[in-house]
Amino acid sequence: MEQYKMIAADKYQNNVRYSLNDDSTYVICTSVTKSVQLKITRFFIFDIANDKVLFEDSVINGSVAWLNATQVQIYSQPGIVKGDESETAAPGSYIFDVVQQKRIAPAG
Repeated sequence: MEQYKMIAADKYQNNVRYSLNDDSTYVICTSVTKSVQLKITRFFIFDIANDKVLFEDSVINGSVAWLNATQVQIYSQPGIVKGDESETAAPGSYIFDVVQQKRIAPAG
């Protein structure tokens, strides 16, 4: 069994979806949990060649998908911002670059 599948099974049990990029060098492993009002998507991005998790996050009422071979678009529906949280809160959507291993821009 591939390393990323073992990690995903350990983190998320059996409710896992795998999405390889165009050249099968990276994979997004996602698990969706639904409640009455929320859909929580937990995910990690895995570097297949180096057998390591590059990034891990979760989004509420959102989605995670490949934008191209090296960039992942993460969308999360923004919630209610309270008081001064607007300046420190993470944006609802962003793009993660697997080569640079960082968020590069807000999606939009």
